[in-house]
Amino acid sequence: MPLVAPPSIAGLRILADGRDDLEARGLLLISALHLAAPNLHGVEVRVLGGQDVVTQVAVAALRWDTGLSIALVPPDANIRTELAGARLFVAVATRNTDHLPLAEVAAAGVSSLLPVQFPPPGAGAATLVLMRAAHDPRELARRILDRLESP
Repeated sequence: MPLVAPPSIAGLRILADGRDDLEARGLLLISALHLAAPNLHGVEVRVLGGQDVVTQVAVAALRWDTGLSIALVPPDANIRTELAGARLFVAVATRNTDHLPLAEVAAAGVSSLLPVQFPPPGAGAATLVLMRAAHDPRELARRILDRLESP
């Protein structure tokens, strides 16, 4: 299925967790953004926690290859300021989402998309339905575009 988003998403902002470590899969998320990029022109993408060299290079390559408006958030930035005006917060986590700024995301009224790789036993249906998106960048790209389209 092609990744198609309406032009109505232009002017929106995505805040993405770019950390890639034992708790997060930022590079998988950046791959999903690469797949969705043709449909994200006019959307601003801000990447949190991407201070490691690999993530910096991936973000720079994504910007260069696609022309996508994507930038790393400085480590000392205020999360509330970054969330102001955002339409979507997206992260791919492993095991749980405890390390994410979810209280701030909720307080800002920003929609979130939080696929979890290897969720704990007893994880709810909302977590389990996103498991494919936690492993498949194409599915994650589709979910991102779907979430941006919905009010």
